[in-house]
Amino acid sequence: MTITIVSFALSGLAILTMLICVIRGIMFYRRIAGGAIKRRAAILVALLLFFFLGYIASPFFYLIEKMEYTSLIVYLVFFFGALFVLLSIDTMYAILKFFAVVDRGNEKR
Repeated sequence: MTITIVSFALSGLAILTMLICVIRGIMFYRRIAGGAIKRRAAILVALLLFFFLGYIASPFFYLIEKMEYTSLIVYLVFFFGALFVLLSIDTMYAILKFFAVVDRGNEKR
C-alpha cells in the first residue's frame, strides 16, 4: 500500500513538472521567428504534449488494473523520450552551428 501511495505521489509530481515543461515549450515555440529551428521546436512541443498525456493516463490504467496498457504507455514514453533527446541534441547543434556562422561573420568586419 505504501508503494502505491508513493507511486501516485511521484506520478502527480511528474504530471505537474511535465505541465510546466509544456507551458515553457509553447512559450519558447512562440518566440522563434521561423525556419528549420521552428519546425524542430514544433516537433519537440508535440512530443511534450504526448508525454504529458501519457503521464496523465498511466495512473488511470493502474487504477483500472489494465497493466498491459500501462506497460505499453511506459515503452511508448521511453521510445518517444529517446526521440525527444535526439531531436533536442540536433536542435542544439543547429543553433550552435547558426551562431558559429554569425560569429564568424562578425569577426570579418
